[in-house]
Amino acid sequence: MKGKFLIHLLVLIGFSFNIYAQETAGEEKGSQKVVKKAQKVKLEDRIKAVQGRLFLKKGRFEVSPSFMLGLNDPFTQTMGGQIGLEYFIAESFGLNLNFGYGTDITSGNSTFVTPKTYLEKNDLALPEMGNLKYFFSGGATWSPIYGKVSFLSQAIVHFDTFVNLNFGMVGVDYRGWEGDIGNRVEKDMGGVKFMSAISIGQRVFLNRWLVLKLELKDIIYTMDLKPKYYPEGITDIQNHLLGMVGIGIFFPMQFEEEL
Repeated sequence: MKGKFLIHLLVLIGFSFNIYAQETAGEEKGSQKVVKKAQKVKLEDRIKAVQGRLFLKKGRFEVSPSFMLGLNDPFTQTMGGQIGLEYFIAESFGLNLNFGYGTDITSGNSTFVTPKTYLEKNDLALPEMGNLKYFFSGGATWSPIYGKVSFLSQAIVHFDTFVNLNFGMVGVDYRGWEGDIGNRVEKDMGGVKFMSAISIGQRVFLNRWLVLKLELKDIIYTMDLKPKYYPEGITDIQNHLLGMVGIGIFFPMQFEEEL
């Protein structure tokens, strides 16, 4: 009797351990599923999958006012602005018109001390160059790079890189000398010259219709110079390197997303 009781007791204990092991395994599997689900939700919240282009340019106009500053002339400081109009016939190709106006902010201003003002005050020879006054040009834009980056795992920033090639006219301010070597007279010899321009820049898309625009433009033209002590004159290739910061406004402001 005693032997049967011990056998039944051992069987009961073994059965209880088996039930407990199954329940523990089930709880562990459930906990793992909850953890994996939580991890998945957390990752989905932090990492946003983006496919296709979320900013389209084809069939839209861009109006872009910009501030510009001369970068490559140590003798003057050109400052001004540009307004541009562009129509995109494809996502990576557009046609544009640009008008810019600049002025030498050091001319006649005693606040700015430049190599040019130093030479003028000491009656020394000045470098021969033209000062940019304005330009009007038209050309084409190619945008070979479109990209996006994750900013602090919270936002996707879209951008593109573009190259412009333009041709047009540039107004130049220049004072040269004419007459015999012993009787030279200074006069205004500026005017309008044929120009070409190449630029590279980047757009950062702020929303569906507004972009931040950065651009580096080089305006190139030839000019006949008449130095004071060189009656024959020289023909020189002039270039103005301009840095530009502005915005671009796209019309129409809405478009259908392409995913």
